[in-house]
Amino acid sequence: MDLKEKKLIIKTPAKLNLGLRVGPPLASGYHGLETVFQTVNLTDTISLQPAQKAQGTDSLVVEGSIDLPVTDENLVIKAVNFLRDQGMKIPVLEIKLLKQIPIGAGLGGGSGNAAGVLKSFEQLFEQSFTSSFLLSQVATQLGADVPFFLWGGTARAAGIGEQLLRLPDQQGAALICLPELSIATEQAYDQLDKLREGKAEAPPQIVDSAGGPANKLWKNFDLQNDFWLILKEQFPQMVELHKQLAETTDYVSLTGSGSALYGLYDDLSEAREAGQKVAAETAIKDWYAVEFTDGIQVESVNLG
Repeated sequence: MDLKEKKLIIKTPAKLNLGLRVGPPLASGYHGLETVFQTVNLTDTISLQPAQKAQGTDSLVVEGSIDLPVTDENLVIKAVNFLRDQGMKIPVLEIKLLKQIPIGAGLGGGSGNAAGVLKSFEQLFEQSFTSSFLLSQVATQLGADVPFFLWGGTARAAGIGEQLLRLPDQQGAALICLPELSIATEQAYDQLDKLREGKAEAPPQIVDSAGGPANKLWKNFDLQNDFWLILKEQFPQMVELHKQLAETTDYVSLTGSGSALYGLYDDLSEAREAGQKVAAETAIKDWYAVEFTDGIQVESVNLG
């Protein structure tokens, strides 16, 4: 496939952490973790094609309902440059990002965007990023969630996110609720480290594989998220939101380092009904009823 004749359209999903245990800082400065990731059908859309006019650098235009500044730190741009560093001959690009996944919520939108770029060029150049070395490079240079998004679906992650184990595809739905606040990931890790004062143990196992149907394995997950230890002390509104969600389901947790809280349900109609109830009784910024889904989708379109 010749990129000069193609436009790539990439749909990248959000993720939930079905449990997130965080270990102490490693010598590298990163944290060991264990989590179960699940992609859901709340998506961003990226379109990219070779620049139609001569220009020196890639251009990125962000559209949609989410206000996202365009800088060189955007993970779409960083992913393109990462690929060039791997030796891929990528021309100067025109990129559009339709942003619908909220930022600062723990939903992994930026990481999914980066993985979408990697996966699209992986297919284009028939080069795999599945080696442990490359996954480690992806995790350290682009983010701990990015390796998982190259897989999508349901997977257990450990290490700094590069150690992945595929789990049976899950069936279910979620209600994602956004409070009126945003959480900075780096600050959340710093606060968690200070709270533990260096006494954190290695993160325990999250999945109890005994019992339950394979497609409802999430009902056996330990959904504890270590970041909840700090957020529940700082933000009373999140405690109230957690309480309201817990009245609609037995499965409530924080995703990532927050700020989104979610509940899990057997089907989308249950999630929507819960969303209407929670929105009527609690002050929240927004809510999304979503279904579990597979990962990134890449489509190529002929130009001209």
